[in-house]
Amino acid sequence: MALVVAIVEAAAFHRVVEISGCHWNPEILPNFTCGEGAVGQSIAMVLNLPFAFVYAVGLFWLLPLNRTFMLFLGGFDVILVLALTYPVLVYLARRRATHGG
Repeated sequence: MALVVAIVEAAAFHRVVEISGCHWNPEILPNFTCGEGAVGQSIAMVLNLPFAFVYAVGLFWLLPLNRTFMLFLGGFDVILVLALTYPVLVYLARRRATHGG
């Protein structure tokens, strides 16, 4: 999902920002902010997904940032990988069951 979001953001950056109503923050750690409500926070989480993945993988080894922040991003990556792996495992289990394996 992070890869799909990253491709859409790169291909249609200005359109994504315009449609979502979010603001781009090109500060130290670039991110999107989308307002205070639950909907805005959910949109921001989806738009920031590729950034969180890159930050957790890349910055963990390169920069000595706040340990709590890095553990948060690392945990987020673990949840993301498990969430992406689960549908594949379910599909393979169903396929194996239908073939009598």
